[in-house]
Amino acid sequence: MIMVAMVLFSTSTLADEKTITPQEFGTALAETPGKLVNFVKGEVEIAIDGESTVLKAGDIAFAPKGVPHTWKVVGSQKAKMITSALPAGIEIMFQELSELPAGPPDFEKVAEICAKQGITFV
Repeated sequence: MIMVAMVLFSTSTLADEKTITPQEFGTALAETPGKLVNFVKGEVEIAIDGESTVLKAGDIAFAPKGVPHTWKVVGSQKAKMITSALPAGIEIMFQELSELPAGPPDFEKVAEICAKQGITFV
């Protein structure tokens, strides 16, 4: 079930704002952390544990840790979302990913970096 929720945040929360282009991402399995995603602009189809729905600006979704999830932008517009990771610590992964060379990503290297934070792709 995709949950729409209001959450009280503690200091152990990382929030990150992203603009995503029309594309589909692989399915991720996050052992830690859980994610709360607030959609700010555009439309995104999100699937959590095999159940999918289209979310628009103002909608919120929660992907618990250990549950497969994926998303793709619907249509040709970019979408913007704010992702909160619970608990914080995943920012280390994003720092390492930002240090990869420009150009198409080396998926093996991306997977290696993500695995350090308990994230695998299925």
